[in-house]
Amino acid sequence: MINTIKHNLINICTGIVVGFVDLFPGISGGTVLFLTGKYSNVIYSLNSIIK
Repeated sequence: MINTIKHNLINICTGIVVGFVDLFPGISGGTVLFLTGKYSNVIYSLNSIIK
Protein backbone atom coordinates (compact mmCIF):
# COMPACT_ATOMS: atom_id res chain seq x y z
CA MET A 1 0.00 0.00 0.00
CA ILE A 2 2.71 2.50 0.98
CA ASN A 3 4.73 1.55 -2.10
CA THR A 4 1.71 2.23 -4.29
CA ILE A 5 1.08 5.60 -2.67
CA LYS A 6 4.76 6.55 -3.01
CA HIS A 7 4.78 5.38 -6.62
CA ASN A 8 1.67 7.42 -7.45
CA LEU A 9 3.02 10.53 -5.72
CA ILE A 10 6.26 10.31 -7.70
CA ASN A 11 4.27 10.02 -10.92
CA ILE A 12 2.03 12.94 -9.99
CA CYS A 13 5.08 15.09 -9.22
CA THR A 14 6.58 14.05 -12.54
CA GLY A 15 3.36 15.13 -14.22
CA ILE A 16 3.54 18.51 -12.52
CA VAL A 17 7.12 19.01 -13.70
CA VAL A 18 6.11 18.02 -17.23
CA GLY A 19 3.22 20.49 -17.06
CA PHE A 20 5.74 23.18 -16.15
CA VAL A 21 7.94 22.15 -19.09
CA ASP A 22 4.93 22.61 -21.39
CA LEU A 23 5.08 26.34 -20.66
CA PHE A 24 8.21 26.62 -22.80
CA PRO A 25 7.65 26.80 -26.55
CA GLY A 26 9.02 23.94 -28.61
CA ILE A 27 9.19 21.45 -25.74
CA SER A 28 6.51 18.78 -25.48
CA GLY A 29 5.67 17.32 -22.09
CA GLY A 30 4.79 13.99 -23.68
CA THR A 31 8.18 13.85 -25.32
CA VAL A 32 9.91 14.58 -22.02
CA LEU A 33 7.91 11.79 -20.36
CA PHE A 34 8.77 9.41 -23.18
CA LEU A 35 12.48 10.24 -23.06
CA THR A 36 12.62 9.77 -19.29
CA GLY A 37 10.67 6.50 -19.46
CA LYS A 38 7.80 7.78 -17.31
CA TYR A 39 5.07 8.08 -19.96
CA SER A 40 3.35 4.76 -19.30
CA ASN A 41 3.69 5.17 -15.53
CA VAL A 42 1.99 8.57 -15.52
CA ILE A 43 -0.78 7.41 -17.85
CA TYR A 44 -1.39 4.35 -15.66
CA SER A 45 -1.52 6.51 -12.51
CA LEU A 46 -3.99 8.92 -14.09
CA ASN A 47 -6.10 6.00 -15.27
CA SER A 48 -6.18 4.52 -11.75
CA ILE A 49 -7.50 7.83 -10.38
CA ILE A 50 -10.37 7.83 -12.87
CA LYS A 51 -11.44 4.24 -12.06
